[in-house]
Amino acid sequence: MTASTEVPEGERARARTWLVDLIDAYPGNRWLVTSRPSALREEWLADEGFTEFTLSPMCPEDVASFIGRWHEAARTDRPEEDTALTLYRNQLLHAVRSKPDLGRLATNPLMCGLICALHRDRRGFLPIGRKELYEAALTMLLARRDRERGMQGPELREEPQLQILQRLAYWLIKDGRTEMTRERALAEIGKALPALPEMAALGDANTVLTYLVNRSGLLRAPSADTIDFCHRTFQDFLGARALLDEGTFGMVHKHAADDQWEDVIRLAVAQGRPRDRVDVLRSLLRDGSVRARLLAASCLEQATELDPAVRAAIEKGVTRLIPPRDLDAARELASVGPLILDFLPGPNELADRAAQGEAGAPDPAHLCVITASLIGTDAAVPYLARFSEHPSWQVRKQLAGTWHRFDTAVYGREVIARLRHDDLYLVAHSSAELLVELIC
Repeated sequence: MTASTEVPEGERARARTWLVDLIDAYPGNRWLVTSRPSALREEWLADEGFTEFTLSPMCPEDVASFIGRWHEAARTDRPEEDTALTLYRNQLLHAVRSKPDLGRLATNPLMCGLICALHRDRRGFLPIGRKELYEAALTMLLARRDRERGMQGPELREEPQLQILQRLAYWLIKDGRTEMTRERALAEIGKALPALPEMAALGDANTVLTYLVNRSGLLRAPSADTIDFCHRTFQDFLGARALLDEGTFGMVHKHAADDQWEDVIRLAVAQGRPRDRVDVLRSLLRDGSVRARLLAASCLEQATELDPAVRAAIEKGVTRLIPPRDLDAARELASVGPLILDFLPGPNELADRAAQGEAGAPDPAHLCVITASLIGTDAAVPYLARFSEHPSWQVRKQLAGTWHRFDTAVYGREVIARLRHDDLYLVAHSSAELLVELIC
């Protein structure tokens, strides 16, 4: 038996009695009760024999299973609607595999369910840009989720809630943390309330924090004295928003080498005005390190409008890093993500470079293929497919050995089926891969 709405706090004692009565009426059944960590005291059902567990992040297989079951549960037995649901399911499964930003969001049931609902609500079309995707998700969590669940209580506009949330997010980011004490959260909210009368109308800082934990879907209370965000991505998105509001671009230069700030900087570029983007990206260029240049390059995809001179300077800086000189350089380039695929040269250009290179130097084609294979998303498959008939055994061996990083069917069709493997052993890591090998 399942329930799709949260039990209000005032009715939880009655819900517990109802559950105990069900257990008595149907002995021998297995029961699963889900809850936010902060909603109930520890061992709330221990006397009834329940054991508490904490959900681990969902792996890609879990996400695919969840999406399939969510759409199955949403069926209405109306042929036209159910046909559309099947189409939406298949589209979303492909999107989660091929779009890294979407895949990063779908790591727990709340977010995975939210993405399914958002995708169906938009009739199979999700926002294309990262900024637009996160904004749509925030709107659903802050403005629509409670209404659609039938929750009672005050309804607040989205913007005042975001102002409080981004203040908490930025404090965590500046302090290098992923959680804060309840006392610190109350202090930060207390500072913000005088400027936010709509939030202040709820009550004091403690009332506002309780509201956001219980209703926003963005904040959690893992223990009685700690507060964190349900997903690190939202912490970074809201922290970037606060950075732009405060104009503290010196923080970008200060933290250009800090991997905890990478997503914050990317999201600041995505959300910023054109002149804000220039300030952020010039701060990275001033740093001059390989990591900062790569980070600047990874921001270009999010910069819908940018000074052409700044874009050209970033592209020139990255071109000097390609092709990678060694394995460590390949790994560093891969850390940029799918955007680096636009900078990697193809087999013909690499053949010319190899002919001009020194004897005994690393094969640039092999290093470029390693770089693309480490990216590990379906976006890299078309690039890798261009090397399927490469004369180098080492290159083709890399292609054969990286199959497990990608969707089995897509990689099998686009790369393995076209791979010149007369001098290679193909190793299957699953029955699905073995089937593709037999067909090939």
